[in-house]
Amino acid sequence: LQRRTEELYSIPDASADEQGLIECPVLPLRDVVVYPQMVSPLFVGREISLLAVEEAQLEGETMIALIQSDPDLDEPGAHDFLPIGVEMAVGRMLRMPDGSSSALVQARRRVQLVDFVQTEPFMIARARPLEERQCHQARQSDHAHGAGAVQSLRAVKPQRAGGSLPVCLEHR
Repeated sequence: LQRRTEELYSIPDASADEQGLIECPVLPLRDVVVYPQMVSPLFVGREISLLAVEEAQLEGETMIALIQSDPDLDEPGAHDFLPIGVEMAVGRMLRMPDGSSSALVQARRRVQLVDFVQTEPFMIARARPLEERQCHQARQSDHAHGAGAVQSLRAVKPQRAGGSLPVCLEHR
């Protein structure tokens, strides 16, 4: 496990452009929330997600994890995400015996979604990295979106999560 987490630390944060924006492949999340400095395994099942992870790994880049506002959507579009996500490093993928894939991720910093520059064959987004002070302001001004994420997570059907997926909520 230590070797796998060291691998995550070797991936540099995305560099901001002149406007202070980063551009990274998107990993849509449903039924899970990942916070900065958190290291966690994530299950990756959809083709769009697998392609995005493979691209980030090939380029040695980070990704942007965005929470879907409706976890039941199998093909989320540009307007189906909450506005705050996290930049994260993704370690190597592991194929599970049941055919699914899992990857160890390390969330780095919160980002605010600006726009999408690509939607096919996988999504690439531009986002603004946020300082912790800005994150607090974003949570205050956009409380309805945050409450929606928590409600979505609480509404997860037990058979969907199988009772075994870890859901980590931020302590305030």
